[in-house]
Amino acid sequence: MHSPRLHNDDVITAIRSGQMRAVEDLYTQYRADFFRWGRRRFDANKQDLEDAWQDAVIAFYTQVMSGKLNSLRYEARVWLFSVGYKRLLNHRRKIKRVLWKDEIDEALRHGAYWLDFQENQGQLEKKENLHKAMKTMSGQCREMLMQRYFMEKSIEEIQQEWELNSANTTSATLSRCLKRLKDLIKTVQTAVIS
Repeated sequence: MHSPRLHNDDVITAIRSGQMRAVEDLYTQYRADFFRWGRRRFDANKQDLEDAWQDAVIAFYTQVMSGKLNSLRYEARVWLFSVGYKRLLNHRRKIKRVLWKDEIDEALRHGAYWLDFQENQGQLEKKENLHKAMKTMSGQCREMLMQRYFMEKSIEEIQQEWELNSANTTSATLSRCLKRLKDLIKTVQTAVIS
């Protein structure tokens, strides 16, 4: 027998009073919706979705029990999906870092060429030109571009890591670095043609 859905504040009250059934209901109530929603937005397998959903429900429970979550402005579903989304996004970033970090970081830092990428010659030449251009850039610009475009870090994350004054300063610095990279790529291409 399925129990009726509890409203937001009722869920919080039930969890605080030790009714674990409220947590179980919360877990099953939106799980299938989260899986459908997550599959459309991420290339995630069932285990990744399950992990993200479990983390979201555990975080909800923990926040309620610690007194940090006393009421909800929106449905519990919105809160849970938001936490699950962040978990899936972080997982995707980690996977992307693992896949790209070895090849790209090594190529940029140690001068190796991207010959292990099996793509057509035109793509290989573009990557070699990018590599040559990145190699001539300052370390800060190179690292900031890597963080923004390969690791997909936000402007705010880069700002905090580099201890820059504002998001505008960070954005302007990235813009200058990107312009410099484009100019360097053109220079490398011109040198190859001549």
